[in-house]
Amino acid sequence: MTYDLWRQKVWLPRSKRLSGQKISEILSSVTREQVTGYFRLRHNRQDAIWEEIYKQNPELRVPTD
Repeated sequence: MTYDLWRQKVWLPRSKRLSGQKISEILSSVTREQVTGYFRLRHNRQDAIWEEIYKQNPELRVPTD
């Protein structure tokens, strides 16, 4: 999905259209460590959500052998 398509689906009252050049500049400023950190946090949050679900519904947990 392109930024323009995403922007049309998301209501952002003060958003401005970004040029391809600006998007490239933003993306090039993101380091590999930042991307890795983002996905690590996302994974950890999802793990916490599932642990809470398993606490409330232990029958859902699949045994690991």
